[in-house]
Amino acid sequence: MPKRVDHEQRRGEIADAAWRLIAERGPDAVTLREVSAALGVAHGAPAHYFAGRAAIVECAFRRALDDLDARVARRAAGLSGVAALHVFCEEVIAHTGTPFARVAASGPGPAAVLAEVTARWRTRLAARIEEGRRAGGIVAPAPDG
Repeated sequence: MPKRVDHEQRRGEIADAAWRLIAERGPDAVTLREVSAALGVAHGAPAHYFAGRAAIVECAFRRALDDLDARVARRAAGLSGVAALHVFCEEVIAHTGTPFARVAASGPGPAAVLAEVTARWRTRLAARIEEGRRAGGIVAPAPDG
């Protein structure tokens, strides 16, 4: 009887292995051969789950950003205004930087992922800033804009 494989779980494992390669050596390190070696699977195995290298990089990037979002949400649960802004800034500064920028610059897929996530972050940050203003924790002589 053939082995049953959870395709979403396997895609996640492949993307996570790719992200480790990106963090260690940059986005150019993500090749089907390198990802396969990191997982200890046959060279062609990732090709069963992704259309190619670019799709793996894009998925890995999305997962990394989603993980960052989840970490921020956990730490900021129950917080608002300045306290929530502080958590967001701590997490984003600590967990982004060179790997994120290099991946975003590596192709149109990752660039679109970053644009989508940044738009979502702008909306959340604007809400936290407004909460901070209403609570008196943020005082500015001029409106944002």
